[in-house]
Amino acid sequence: MGFYEAIESLLAGERLEYKSADGTTVVFESNVRVAGRLDVTIRKQSTDAIGKYDEPRHEYEGVDRAWCEMQEQALRAAGIDPEDYITI
Repeated sequence: MGFYEAIESLLAGERLEYKSADGTTVVFESNVRVAGRLDVTIRKQSTDAIGKYDEPRHEYEGVDRAWCEMQEQALRAAGIDPEDYITI
């Protein structure tokens, strides 16, 4: 299953969680605010070299396959396999 299909198939309240080798966690959560439109919230949880915790959050409205392909590439660039996730 591709990234788009994984995001699209999430049930209400479910999220995809990815972990990188350096301990960074990336969480994707789908939201349906408008019928027929897929909105996604991304949270990236990380700790820097001095131990400072950071969790930026970004919301995207009306995502499509092209957006999901860009997210797959970003995950790969961060050393994360887009097929290696858990549903939480």
